Amino acid sequence: MFSLQDQQENNQKKETQSNLTNNNFKLFLLLSEMFLLFFLFLWLTSITSTTSLSPTFNDIYCPNNTTFQSNNNTIFKTNLNVLLSSLVTNATLGGADFYSTFMGLGTTNVVNGVFLCRGDVNSTVCQNCVTTAATDITRLCPNKTESIIWFDECMLRYTNRYFSPTSIVPGANLKDDKNITTSKLDTFNGMLLSFLDRLAREASNSQTAKQFATGEDKFNLSISSSSVYGLAQCVPGLTNVQCEECLVNASRTLLTCCEGKQGARALLAWCNIRYDFYKFYNATDDSSSLPPPSSGKRSHWFNL
Repeated sequence: MFSLQDQQENNQKKETQSNLTNNNFKLFLLLSEMFLLFFLFLWLTSITSTTSLSPTFNDIYCPNNTTFQSNNNTIFKTNLNVLLSSLVTNATLGGADFYSTFMGLGTTNVVNGVFLCRGDVNSTVCQNCVTTAATDITRLCPNKTESIIWFDECMLRYTNRYFSPTSIVPGANLKDDKNITTSKLDTFNGMLLSFLDRLAREASNSQTAKQFATGEDKFNLSISSSSVYGLAQCVPGLTNVQCEECLVNASRTLLTCCEGKQGARALLAWCNIRYDFYKFYNATDDSSSLPPPSSGKRSHWFNL
């Protein structure tokens, strides 16, 4: 027979086991909650990271007179799909910031393509932009024999013909909503063109493979001065003369579309140039600081 003391000891053991079970269950709930919070944190971080890498769309060149019938021209469509896949592969696996290739050379279904990432973006941003561009260019402009898509971070184009390196067609302009606060518009235009011309020379005479330059200047328009920032870039492969001429031609379109604006850019097939009143580019070794001269931002697009 069990004594009273034995019974008390058994009750204490049961109570201890019950407390341990409860504590273990509470610990399990706490760890589960911590795991769920950690998983939620990783998920939200992933979403934020993906969103931050999304390229900023600017415009797309999609001509009406270059349509092909996808049902009747599967060879060109196949060549185009292989071309776009090759561009993406060279951006993602090869780590290139520029690549040019062609498919179907010597046939009537030839197509050549190029991608160019902005000279100050890293490889991850470049890869993501090219991947997005290769998908969006045929989604936004289907069944075309040529097209160009521009993002802040990269440009991608394809064509079955030849784009002139110094032509302003095809192209697009983007201007700021805000006007400059000065009555000396002619003075501003002169200072701006001088600044952009020097950027064009800097990019075209770049000592690196990238024909790319950035710079900052002070414009004395009134009692105070304003900082103006600029960026110029050409597709590699152009001669120094072709690159500079392309950029100069591009800058001249800004006076037609965007006179008196605090920021504007010209996007062409072979080059692009931009200025703004804030520093929109990243500081890199490829950026150039230009010497001072001797003497709701994105809105309307215009096809040149």
